[in-house]
Amino acid sequence: MRWPEKGGGNKVLEEHIESPDTSDIFKKFPLILKTPHIYGFIVENLRLSLVDGISAHEYERIIEQEIGTKEHEMMRPAAALQNVSDALPGFGILAAVLGIVITMSAINGPMDQIGASIAAALTGTFLGIFFAYGLVGPAATAIGHSINNELQAFDCIRASLASYKSGFPPIVSVDAGRKILYDDCRPSFSELEKMLEGQA
Repeated sequence: MRWPEKGGGNKVLEEHIESPDTSDIFKKFPLILKTPHIYGFIVENLRLSLVDGISAHEYERIIEQEIGTKEHEMMRPAAALQNVSDALPGFGILAAVLGIVITMSAINGPMDQIGASIAAALTGTFLGIFFAYGLVGPAATAIGHSINNELQAFDCIRASLASYKSGFPPIVSVDAGRKILYDDCRPSFSELEKMLEGQA
């Protein structure tokens, strides 16, 4: 397999970065162009790689800080939902206490009324725990997993760009990013080669 030789240096790369819509390189990967946050992340960090005086280690650290900021921002909805989940058992306990108070106020009343009050108290406890651990909590966890999968794409790009900045050949740099991916979405090395050749 032959890989194209570099030609034109940073000037040619800068032309692709400044006009990605007309770039022959970006046109080979339309899915990236259709994914604005990934596309912007790649372009911005490729542009950063052209700045003189930034070592490979500093370059990777800057990208890691950006990913950390993205993670904090993207995780806010999941964190908020998890806070609601954590609070729901407390509401269940509050409903139980309120039900007991109502029951005690009617302690001299008919037994069916006392039974209904106790049932209402226990129902409030049940609903608080059910919504916390059966609905809201799992929903927050699912959102978190989805966000982690998306963040893995940023980590994949980071590993590839940092490896290339360190001077590794393009195929080795792309493979460094491939190894970041989970097994269920990680292509084999031969599949990666075909993707880069435009055969898959």
